[in-house]
Amino acid sequence: MARQANERIRSLGLQAGRRRPLLGLVCECIKDDCLAPIVVTLEEYDAVRPDPTHYLVAVGHVSERDTEQAVVRTSHYWVVRRRNGVDVHA
Repeated sequence: MARQANERIRSLGLQAGRRRPLLGLVCECIKDDCLAPIVVTLEEYDAVRPDPTHYLVAVGHVSERDTEQAVVRTSHYWVVRRRNGVDVHA
């Protein structure tokens, strides 16, 4: 659900016509009720999306289960890889 919302936010950011927009997104972690905010540039967002197993999450929002691992860590967001491409929200 969060991933779909973030896709819509990205689309609206592009429609706004800003050259380097910041996108205010929601965490795509495995917790259904997580609404932690994430702020990324359009370029950062687009760099994550080509790999369907990669998800943008708030710092530290990695499952303790053996289903995902952090592959990118920045000060304002992490990217996690879900094993087997499992989208737990599908």
